[in-house]
Amino acid sequence: MPKTSADTYTFLITHLLPVGLKGLVAAAMLAAAMQTCSAALNSTATLVAYDLFKRYQPGLGDHQLVRIGKITTIAGTMLAIAASPLFGHYPTIFEGINKLISYVAPPITAVFLLGVFWKRASGKSAFITLIAGIVTGFVIFYLDWNNIYRGDFMLIAFFLLVACMIIMIATTFIFPEPFKAGAKLLVWENWREPLRGEAGGRGLGNHRVLAGWILAALVALYFVFR
Repeated sequence: MPKTSADTYTFLITHLLPVGLKGLVAAAMLAAAMQTCSAALNSTATLVAYDLFKRYQPGLGDHQLVRIGKITTIAGTMLAIAASPLFGHYPTIFEGINKLISYVAPPITAVFLLGVFWKRASGKSAFITLIAGIVTGFVIFYLDWNNIYRGDFMLIAFFLLVACMIIMIATTFIFPEPFKAGAKLLVWENWREPLRGEAGGRGLGNHRVLAGWILAALVALYFVFR
């Protein structure tokens, strides 16, 4: 039997699956890991080439942008290899990845949610929220890494999200910006807009019905496993 919950997946693969399926599952996991790495490196190369170099040097040609992307990909790969021993600090790589995400994702999520659902959200408040959230997440990561404080990382992520939303709301009132016409297509006028739109299908093809079933399932799962 597995010693911890983190060993459950490995135990199921090694003891319940036949030989052929074990290899298939291992191949699927490797393919998923490779796809994740490829997507991350591709996004990083595009971000650096177009949002950084192309923005400040508009005259760069496609050949130069491709070269910048290649250099960024190599640098990102080397940095990932150098940082990989960090995951050895945690009992499993799954726990390490989830903890790192829980410290990084909340400020991005807060900026995205308020940026879409609140027309008054300003660019300066978003920038302040990202910086404050990243710094706070780094402090929490430092405390966790040095065993100074190790709480439930899911609850920490939630509280960090709430703090980032409060920061963004407060800084929006401190640094207000006029609503730009170009942002009209990116912001919902009302949270009920998706419910007013065209249904788009029957049964589960209707996004309203599908959303209702998903919400009901989540509520049921909460009361079953709480």
